[in-house]
Amino acid sequence: MTSKKYSKSYLSALPGNGTGVAMIAGSKMLKEHREFLKRSELSGLAENFSWTVEGSNAAINYSTHGIYRYFGKFPAPIGRQLMLDYSKPGGVVVDPACGSGTTGVEALWMQNDAYLFDLNPLSVLVSKVKTTPISAKRMENASEKFQQRYKSLRKGSFEPAGIDLEHWFLPETVRSLSRMRNAIDEETNRDLRNFLEMNFAAIVRKVSKATTQQGRLFLDVDTAVPDPLPVLLKSIGKSIENISKLPKSSTVHIQKANILNNESLDKINADLVIYHPPYFNAYKYSSINSLELAWIQQDRKGFSKQEIREFFKVGKPENSKFYVEDMAKSILNLQKFMGKNTRLAIMIGDALLKEQHLTVTREIIDLVSEHFEVERTVLRVPKYTEASWATSQRRSSGSLGITMFDFILTLRKRK
Repeated sequence: MTSKKYSKSYLSALPGNGTGVAMIAGSKMLKEHREFLKRSELSGLAENFSWTVEGSNAAINYSTHGIYRYFGKFPAPIGRQLMLDYSKPGGVVVDPACGSGTTGVEALWMQNDAYLFDLNPLSVLVSKVKTTPISAKRMENASEKFQQRYKSLRKGSFEPAGIDLEHWFLPETVRSLSRMRNAIDEETNRDLRNFLEMNFAAIVRKVSKATTQQGRLFLDVDTAVPDPLPVLLKSIGKSIENISKLPKSSTVHIQKANILNNESLDKINADLVIYHPPYFNAYKYSSINSLELAWIQQDRKGFSKQEIREFFKVGKPENSKFYVEDMAKSILNLQKFMGKNTRLAIMIGDALLKEQHLTVTREIIDLVSEHFEVERTVLRVPKYTEASWATSQRRSSGSLGITMFDFILTLRKRK
């Protein structure tokens, strides 16, 4: 990665320096990639590129990117490249659907202030912990005190609501998780409590009967762990190692907000807005995060009806019009963050349903074209860095799934 705004010595010293984005421009793109853009009706909008993330899955999960397994997140090197292209040291970056905080972590390392928003309380928690520098000593002390409280509790009193405990957990796992929950609740420092709670949430699925290889919840009884404490302590150790190294040169602000409700969003003049929304018929986060949300005492029904209508698991092509409407509304709301020089980078994909390639990306762009123009079209080519479920769903033919490639569209407001 190179940039006139950052020195080579600074960039070479960053974590993840061995990763990056390989770019191919226009006519030099592979024929199948150019043809896919044509089928998606995106080839004539702006200058075209293909991007492929370089680096193994382990390599791109540098810094705090790898301390929480969050399904559907975008690779960190893409966020870094977008900041190299459109922001600068001391700049401002906004992410209105921040997920697990990838944009915020990259903003810290790229010396940008960041404003992150999400409707999902789990996303808000994870993003806060991944972007809040805390000394190793403070986290280690908090962990030791937590363990003391946990061991002193003979029985936990917490029982999560809204999930079938017997279906998803072994009885002894439930008893241990309940004690953990009570021990975490006794931590009085907000940042340290968040730190413990995020690591607790990070292991909930790992110790349950649910598969850890897919976003959707399926039973995999063999993965259940009767004693979750060693799993939690391992997660805490990894978090301490990475959180303690976070830079303190910039600030990340995180707020629970609904991108479909313009009044819930603060007005911010950003250099760059990075938007990675749910894809049509892919993930509904109130559903795939239901176990974690229950154990961190959050009611998923409280925000599920406010999510973008992506029709997770429904499988009806005719429903795409509602997804397109919500997406267009959310993009128009992003004008609140944009001045004349702001760039909006949207990471989005089309869908395959009943052997139909649904060109939802172009439909969304058409609905907002009165206010925005496309400046750059990037075809993102997945490699081995993709999660196993996403890889299985990314196919160019078949009856169900998201398409083989997705897009990164750079938009600017019309003059």
